[in-house]
Amino acid sequence: MAQLVRHLIAPTRVFARPAVRASLAALVLLVMTVLPAAAAATGVVALASGSASPTSGTPSTVITFSVVYTNTDSKAPAYVRLHVAGKTLAMFPASGDGWKRGVKFTVSTRLEAGAWPPVFEAADRSGNSATLDGPTVTIEVAPTPTPTPKPTPTPTPKPTATPT
Repeated sequence: MAQLVRHLIAPTRVFARPAVRASLAALVLLVMTVLPAAAAATGVVALASGSASPTSGTPSTVITFSVVYTNTDSKAPAYVRLHVAGKTLAMFPASGDGWKRGVKFTVSTRLEAGAWPPVFEAADRSGNSATLDGPTVTIEVAPTPTPTPKPTPTPTPKPTATPT
């Protein structure tokens, strides 16, 4: 970098005037300080605290997924979604303290048997987006209950003939 600046302000015919050299050096330094700041500004959307409750169950178990959406520009999301078990589900705000501090989004669903790693996804209307992997949810088929045996009926005694 120092070589670049020295080369740019080196005495040549084009840069013979000190004012031109100083202006060009200032421009190079300005560009070098602005570019890293612009690159850092891409992380305006973030997802955190992705969870599932419970993380195991049967196909009849309702699983609630939640994630916290934040946006450093205080912009509402265009969407917050959950991808799990081949489904894409819209998530809805449940609680929070503003887009900049974070808003919790949730959705509840039942899943088929299997081990399902959820992925949370969000984007704002400016095109900034984020994804977050959640905890794997394991759904097992409930074992078939053992049938209750039918009770054996008590035999009814046969009536005996009464003498006449």
